[in-house]
Amino acid sequence: LLKIGGHLCYSTCSLNPVEDEAVVAELLRRAGGGLELVDITSSSSLLKSFVTRPGLSSWKVLCEPTSRRELKNRRNKNNAKMQQRRKEYEEQQQKEGEEAEGDDGREDAEMKEEEPKEGGDDEQVANGGERENDTTEETKLAPNTQKFEPTSMDEDYLMDLATNQAGLMHFKTMDDVPEEMMSRVRPSNFPPTPEETARFHLERCIRVLGHDNDTGGFFVALLKKVGPVGGQDRRDEKRQQEAAAAAAASVEGVNEANNSTSPPPKRAKLDDDNVESLVTEDIANIDSMEDDGGEAAESNTKNSGGDSRGKRNPKFEPEFVPVKDEIMDPLIEFYGLGGPGFRKDLFMQRASGSDVSKILTYVSPAVKDLLDHNMDIQKRVSIIATGLKAFTKNTALKETPITHRLAQEAAHFMVPHMSDKRKLSVTTADFEVALGIVTSNNNNEAEAKESDKGKGGKNKNAMNVISIDKFSPEFQSRARKLDVGAFVTVLEGFEDRHDEKMVLVLWRCRGDHVNTLVAKTDVDAIVSKVMLLKKDQET
Repeated sequence: LLKIGGHLCYSTCSLNPVEDEAVVAELLRRAGGGLELVDITSSSSLLKSFVTRPGLSSWKVLCEPTSRRELKNRRNKNNAKMQQRRKEYEEQQQKEGEEAEGDDGREDAEMKEEEPKEGGDDEQVANGGERENDTTEETKLAPNTQKFEPTSMDEDYLMDLATNQAGLMHFKTMDDVPEEMMSRVRPSNFPPTPEETARFHLERCIRVLGHDNDTGGFFVALLKKVGPVGGQDRRDEKRQQEAAAAAAASVEGVNEANNSTSPPPKRAKLDDDNVESLVTEDIANIDSMEDDGGEAAESNTKNSGGDSRGKRNPKFEPEFVPVKDEIMDPLIEFYGLGGPGFRKDLFMQRASGSDVSKILTYVSPAVKDLLDHNMDIQKRVSIIATGLKAFTKNTALKETPITHRLAQEAAHFMVPHMSDKRKLSVTTADFEVALGIVTSNNNNEAEAKESDKGKGGKNKNAMNVISIDKFSPEFQSRARKLDVGAFVTVLEGFEDRHDEKMVLVLWRCRGDHVNTLVAKTDVDAIVSKVMLLKKDQET
């Protein structure tokens, strides 16, 4: 995967060392010195304010005595449905025996019915009582398994809980693992030896705990290839060494031949016509390569099996580039963006063939600095997604000259930088109307069809169309003054609490109504917040 000097990042969302450090240690072990861990915290200035923990060099290897598949099979064989089937089967067998054997069969059946009473009541067996108890014991990891609820971080206490109460098995070395469990517990699960610990430097891995940065839990290890790894790399290195030795021997042979007394070979003579024709052909080839923009040279490189690193793969996503001023400046003017802290350079778009990208993305300053200071990073990796969708391309260009409208995804980041030009602070009642909480007696669908005349199609968001008459007089007065296009409503009291995301993006339609431009999942989340807010105010 890598050439020498290349980097590989191994990251998981698990904090289990068997899935983290044990995997990295096995990679280093198999690489035979061809890989080494990079100390991320000391080599990157971007992590100075990010709290991390060093990687582990020792850990405990614990395992359940029964595999999950075995537990699942036992549960499936002894669940209520299977018990009911067994009961029906036994009743059917009993009925058939009675019909076939007559009176003798009935007597035998009565004897069979009396036999289970020695170990328990037949009714209990039929209802799954005895088997249910058996199932409960089988699904336990150990006979004395209890719920794992530690009250201390003492290592001996935790090991006692894990082994004696939770039913886990502890293995110190691979020799302690029984043969039937070797398919689940591997030698690579165990910590490295002291010699390997000193050589691997697993402390260069970083662990991110959720409570340190208010994030999820993550494990990250950055590996660098410093030498050949595996047989293929060693064979390639050997071929390069042989090729270099052969070239050196060839040069030495030429030097010996030049130093010998034998006369040098005579050169073939070219007349003037031949020389002129060759020069003319070379010039024509150079001109054609320049006219093709170097495509011929690139094609020769690909066909000859040359190194194609650095060339864009057409399957990769286009690069992120800054939004052009002729697109961004009208948006800033229309939506009233600006003020302290506003940065126009944080808006990015895909470098597609069209000048007007469908989505304009808002990235963080850290991402922007990373792209600016590492200009070739997008040639080495393909950025699948970054930032938040701030603007999306307008499909109603006949109604408004603005190429893009505000998107709900990044609206709470845009609001602090917007003037009152396209931003309305609304009451809870108006906010509920925009969310659709308050039902209306008016026919919204009819209004949507009326507003859709001249467009040649049915409005896909017909049920989101809301008459302006539904809102308060203050909202009506301000909304009717707005030009056609997107605008933002902020719930009163949350103007400076943008992290609460009590923001809605609406569309001022041509008629006397507005349209909510928010996905249903986002609407449901905001509705839940509003309901809780009203409940708190009532109490």
